[in-house]
Amino acid sequence: MSRLLQDAAKGEKVYLGARGQAQFQIVKLHPKKVDRSKAFGYWKDKMWVADDAFSRETDKAIADLMLQENLFDPNKKDK
Repeated sequence: MSRLLQDAAKGEKVYLGARGQAQFQIVKLHPKKVDRSKAFGYWKDKMWVADDAFSRETDKAIADLMLQENLFDPNKKDK
């Protein structure tokens, strides 16, 4: 199969089949190139990240909130 894929990558026509009948053709795809140069620029001036967003203190505060009793149990009522 690797050899067949290599042949298809070179632009050769590759057919697979049974009993002398071609049933499938392996072809190289030519995907459209996407301009990713503006991908991150989209969010410029639309959002911001707090200076302490990735600090240990913030991580601990989030973990403490997630581990609070009743947070994930829909059967328990909030106090």
